[in-house]
Amino acid sequence: MIEQRKSVYFTMRCFVHAMLAFIVGVGAQACKKNTSSQATASDSSQALEPAPAPVYATDIALGSKHFCTVKFDSTVACAGSNTYGQLGDGTTVGRSFTAAVKIITSVKSISSSDSHVCAVLYNNGVACWGKNDQGQLGDGTTKDSSIPIVVMGLNNVTRLALGASHSCALLEDQTVHCWGSNSHGQLGTGSKDLQGLTPGVAILNNVSDIRSQLNHNCALINSGGVKCWGDNSNGQLGDGSNLKRSVPVDVSNLRPAESIGVGAAHSCAVMQDNSVYCWGSNEFQQLGVSNTTAQSNLALAVGGVANARDLFLGSNHSCALMKDLTTKCWGDHSQGQFLSVMSANDRPVLATPTPVNNIIRETSFGNDTCVIHMNNQVACWGPSITNTSSQQ
Repeated sequence: MIEQRKSVYFTMRCFVHAMLAFIVGVGAQACKKNTSSQATASDSSQALEPAPAPVYATDIALGSKHFCTVKFDSTVACAGSNTYGQLGDGTTVGRSFTAAVKIITSVKSISSSDSHVCAVLYNNGVACWGKNDQGQLGDGTTKDSSIPIVVMGLNNVTRLALGASHSCALLEDQTVHCWGSNSHGQLGTGSKDLQGLTPGVAILNNVSDIRSQLNHNCALINSGGVKCWGDNSNGQLGDGSNLKRSVPVDVSNLRPAESIGVGAAHSCAVMQDNSVYCWGSNEFQQLGVSNTTAQSNLALAVGGVANARDLFLGSNHSCALMKDLTTKCWGDHSQGQFLSVMSANDRPVLATPTPVNNIIRETSFGNDTCVIHMNNQVACWGPSITNTSSQQ
């Protein structure tokens, strides 16, 4: 059990090494050497390299090839790919080890998507950095930024949700405002044509949570209803159609919900009875139903999950955080997206309890997942670390 914990916490540094190996060509050998040394510790002829120290954070955000953490002093550190300045260090050079984001201090929480990052500050404003070709940084331009820039006209923010090229914010007054790309109607303004270079008008009221990924968003309404908008080519809006929606629409036939999750082309919700329903693409059984169902534009019950309290969805997999602080995952596991193999009948299975219990925060992007434990220690898994963890 002790060795298993060491394996999981060691993987956070290896996650960065593995990403940088194919991004900038550095870092992989150190992890491979370390992994190998742990597996053959009895071989005195092989020089051993000490395992990296555990990573601690109060929040974490994953991008396609980068990640950022909020440290105990409320500053942000990032590592990985930096093509668009998404590491926020004033350069576009990738890094294999975390370093502080320039200028920004006093951060409450952080969110990321493909190539841009945004943070809620302690003054309840928002700063963003990275790719900005669609105005997703909210500064009124389409110029990338390698340092944080303040989002114009946005105050009293409680939560952020970022898609591939757009951003949304939930404010203290429970309204939602979005900016950036609008090619799929993901800004919710009633138009699918114009970019929003700064946050637009409120598109929803009485919202308690919002989640985004790729080109669609879903919001949890105080009444327990769920509204979604944007791309709907796989039925991920759950309104019974496959039509793009440029204004929020109700998810059909859904009982009152308590939490929501959004993947690349699917969405899920936890009901008040702690069951889970999902809708959208089911190519990899990420809806938790038979693979004979390619997609569903109506919500379907996920079997075998009866005590969920929150959700975190990747591109083609889904995980539920249970009330006992363990997780259950289902969908694509071809790249080690969750820490257990699927059962024979492809139903949701309990992930290994030791590395994923006592979770207070979780995030998933693409095929990678990270969690923060109650002691603020970070654990990650996915395609960049599968080989490492399997050798322990």
